[in-house]
Amino acid sequence: MGYFIKYNLSSLAIMAYFLIDRVTKNYFLMNPTQFIDWGFIQFHLVKNYQGIFGLPIPGGIFTHIITLVFLLSFIIYLFKQEKKKTLPVYGAIMMFTGGLSNLLDRFYHGFVIDFIDLGFWPVFNLSDALITFGVIIVLWRVFKWKK
Repeated sequence: MGYFIKYNLSSLAIMAYFLIDRVTKNYFLMNPTQFIDWGFIQFHLVKNYQGIFGLPIPGGIFTHIITLVFLLSFIIYLFKQEKKKTLPVYGAIMMFTGGLSNLLDRFYHGFVIDFIDLGFWPVFNLSDALITFGVIIVLWRVFKWKK
């Protein structure tokens, strides 16, 4: 029973994160002049028409295709894992969830809605953070298993 609860709660947490990401993105999109300054971090709308971290990757259909290929690869990976509940599986789910949210932005708005500004780092959103944590989890397990 504990196994069932543990992994379903993890899945629910990822879904909740997705919903919070969508709500916060929509808040800043609906309030484009909103600027919140906490000193070390600011929140404001930035429309990212380019790639990850605002890198000059051609936008449009090219970015959509790359994202769809990555999302498809995550789905294939997850189906191959069957019902394993390992950290790499959750890392892949995190990357899929974040990628899906950003792809929805690109399809619906033509850009990704970013709003978290640390000053020293490109402006990002919660999906970007989820993708980054998913990559870290997967890489950590890969390098740990190789030792």
